[in-house]
Amino acid sequence: MMKVPKHIFYLLVPIPVVLVISYYASSAIASYLEDLLIRGIGKELTRVPDFEVQEAELDRRAIDVLAYIDVGYRAKKVPLVTRSPEKSPEKPPSYRVQFVFVGKKNYAIINGRLLREGDYLSQEEKIVKITRKGVLLSGRWGKRWLYIVE
Repeated sequence: MMKVPKHIFYLLVPIPVVLVISYYASSAIASYLEDLLIRGIGKELTRVPDFEVQEAELDRRAIDVLAYIDVGYRAKKVPLVTRSPEKSPEKPPSYRVQFVFVGKKNYAIINGRLLREGDYLSQEEKIVKITRKGVLLSGRWGKRWLYIVE
């Protein structure tokens, strides 16, 4: 049997004691909070205050005055600028992960090509990480995962 030095023993003894005390204390605190919620706050939540919704109309002159005060000078009318329709973003190419090997070096077969981490899948995308679930790519379309379809 191995002998444990005194200072190590004195450091380790409080750990099980604290665990036992915290276990029982946490269940006591949980039951206290549950009682508090059911008895105290539960009654408050069932009571809904009475209120009434009223609509207000703003006078056009009041809006002008508010604009005057808020900005500090008479606001100029700015013409509404419409955006020209932008080109729809190009969709990323689709790849098919056929096989993944995870070991000392990680390999994947994607669209019939054997690749590993750090290899470029295309000119725009690089393989960052290979896991059992899929392959993480980084490039023109940001970071994206290719998952293995089973």
